[in-house]
Amino acid sequence: KFNKAPSFSNALLQNIAGGNTMVFNHAAKILLEKVGRVNAISHDWWTYQLISGAGGFVYYDYVPHIIYRQHKNSLIGARDGIFNVIIRIYELLKGRYRQYNNCQCECLSKSKHFLKPKNVSLLEWFQNMRNSNLFTRMDFFFRSGVYRQTKIGSLGFLFALILRKV
Repeated sequence: KFNKAPSFSNALLQNIAGGNTMVFNHAAKILLEKVGRVNAISHDWWTYQLISGAGGFVYYDYVPHIIYRQHKNSLIGARDGIFNVIIRIYELLKGRYRQYNNCQCECLSKSKHFLKPKNVSLLEWFQNMRNSNLFTRMDFFFRSGVYRQTKIGSLGFLFALILRKV
C-alpha cells in the first residue's frame, strides 16, 4: 500500500503499478499513441513516467482488484523475504538499477517534448546528477523533491545514490 501521491517526482525513482492493473482515459491513450513504441526496460514504469511527466492525473487505488501472480522467472516484481532482499542488493551493486535508469531516461529524453517544462527540468537534473560528484548527488536528493513511496525504499535509493548505482 502506497500512501504518497503519484507524481513524476516519484515516477523517476520507481514504478507503482503493473501494466495489467492500469486503466487509461482517452487522453492517456492518445499520448501513448503519439509517442509510439519505445525500447523501455519496463513499459509499465515508462507509462507511469510519461503520463505523470506530461501532467496527466494518476490515481493509485490501494484496494487490490486482481490476484497478483509472481513466478520465479519474472524480470521485475514483488520479491519479499530476506533472501530476495539480498538478491536485490546484489543486483543493485552489479548495476542493474543503473542500467534500468539509463534505458528509462533515454526513452523519456526522446519523448521530453510531451513533458511539462518543470518535469523536463527535473529529468535533465536527474540525468546530470547521476554522473556527478557525491555532493551534487546528495544535493539533488534533498532539494529536488524526488521520492520513493516507503522509507525503506528511500533509504535504498539513498544507498544506491551514494554508491553511484542510480
